[in-house]
Amino acid sequence: MDETWGGESYDSDFDGSGLPCVRVNGDDISLNEGDLFKDVIKKVSTDAGFGKFRVFYNGLEIKPSEAPLTIAAEDKLEVRPYDVPGLS
Repeated sequence: MDETWGGESYDSDFDGSGLPCVRVNGDDISLNEGDLFKDVIKKVSTDAGFGKFRVFYNGLEIKPSEAPLTIAAEDKLEVRPYDVPGLS
């Protein structure tokens, strides 16, 4: 089964704070430990206007089924639009 979130490699030079955050469109957004992972992903992807997107979790791209339940203390997430070849 092909899994997608909502229908490039991870950049590890985040804000350097050691606190959990998510990067979307080049901006880092602070998170709270214990936030529900999928709720965070849904909110930031909707706010960014992404239909389909990719999620990177601590350096690795993950599928929805691989997502943890909650955000941990030093998690670094990134949400990127899903690029479809031939569409612009």
